[in-house]
Amino acid sequence: MINKDFEEICSIINEEALQRKDSQSAIYKIVEVYRKMSEFDRRNVDNVIIKWLWDENRRYDALFLIDEFYIYSLKPELYKLKEKLKTEREASAIYDIKKIDNIIERLM
Repeated sequence: MINKDFEEICSIINEEALQRKDSQSAIYKIVEVYRKMSEFDRRNVDNVIIKWLWDENRRYDALFLIDEFYIYSLKPELYKLKEKLKTEREASAIYDIKKIDNIIERLM
């Protein structure tokens, strides 16, 4: 699976979940898509997850996947994001920093 395919599939999953007014179910379907990938495909798709980390609208999905699958290779990206969030004033930044800290701790 290439990055574009993964992003397209995830967009469709999110759209369908929003139409059903069940946005929470989307992440579990995305998890299943990721789970079924080969190790090679996962490494490629991890670039999409990095992109999502930096997008406030997709960050939840990225953090969920990193946490669920213990994606240790993305740990440096989590540190970078954490430092950036420390400079932001939005309330969500505090929540995201706590979430990132918890994930980093589990990746130790």
